[in-house]
Amino acid sequence: MLACELLVAILVLAASPATGECEGHGCRRDTQIDLLFGTLEANNLGGLGPQEILNEEEPPKQYIRYSGVGYDSAEQRALDFLVRNTSAYSPSRVLKNGWSRRGDLGALNFALGDRCSMQHRFYERGTEIPAVLRVPFSFCFFHSDAEVASGVSMVKSVEVCHVAGGFGYYSIAEHSRGQIVEALNVSQPRPECYRFDATVEGMNGPSDELRRPGQVLRPVAAMTDFVREHVAPKSFCLRLPAGLIDGFEATYAAHQVQGGAQAPSMSTATDSAGATGLGSGANFFFYLTR
Repeated sequence: MLACELLVAILVLAASPATGECEGHGCRRDTQIDLLFGTLEANNLGGLGPQEILNEEEPPKQYIRYSGVGYDSAEQRALDFLVRNTSAYSPSRVLKNGWSRRGDLGALNFALGDRCSMQHRFYERGTEIPAVLRVPFSFCFFHSDAEVASGVSMVKSVEVCHVAGGFGYYSIAEHSRGQIVEALNVSQPRPECYRFDATVEGMNGPSDELRRPGQVLRPVAAMTDFVREHVAPKSFCLRLPAGLIDGFEATYAAHQVQGGAQAPSMSTATDSAGATGLGSGANFFFYLTR
C-alpha cells in the first residue's frame, strides 16, 4: 500500500512548559512553544477513537489535545494545543492519529477522498479557557507529496482562509537563494485564502520519512542530500499573527483523480475513496514554532 505523508511542523524556543520553570541564559518573559514538551492528553478526533472511552465523559472529548506544549512567562500559564474537526471527519487508520511512529511529530490520518476542516487552537493548560498568544508563530508543513497507483492519483491539499489579522506564508525553497527548486502549487482561490497542492510523488518507503523538523529548518548547506532534494522542495510555513482569539482553521484534503498528479478544485473535485493501492490513507504529520 502507498501512503502519503505530509509533515507539518511548528518549532519553538526551549523552556520547561510542563512546570513553568525557565532555566538557563535564555530565560526571559516570553511565550515558548514546542510540541515535544507535551503529552497526548486526548486522542479522539471526531469521537472516532482510538481513545473512544473519552466519548463517555461530559462533555465528550472529541478532539486531539497535547498538554503542556508551551509556557507564557509573562502570564505565568502553561499552554495546551488542541485540534478539533469542524466538518465531517473520515479517517482511514485512526490508530495513526496522535503521534508519528517515532513520537517526534503530531499526526492526523485521513481516508482517501476525505476533505475536512480542522480548528487549531491554544488553551490554558487543563482548561477550556482559550489562550491568546501575544506573539506571532509559524505552522510549517513538510513533505507534501502526491501518490499514484493503478492509474489513480492522490493529491494532498491544504487550504487556509480568513485568519483574523491576516497571515502569510513562505516556502523553504524561497529562502534557499535558488539552491532548492520548489515543488508546490500555491494558489489563491479566493481573497484571504491560500491553497497548497502537492505536485510530485513521494518515494514510498522508510527512507522517505522525515525524522525531525530540524532536518529541514536549517541552512541548506547543513541539509542531507535526501532532505535537500526530496523534502525541502515540498515544505512551507504559514506565518500567523499574535492575538488570535479563535486560533486558525485549515482544510485538509486527500483528493483522488484519474491520471497524473493534478490538483483538483477544493470545492468541485470528485473524490473516490478506496482506490486500489491507496487504501492506507493520507497521513499529515505536524509539529509546533515561534
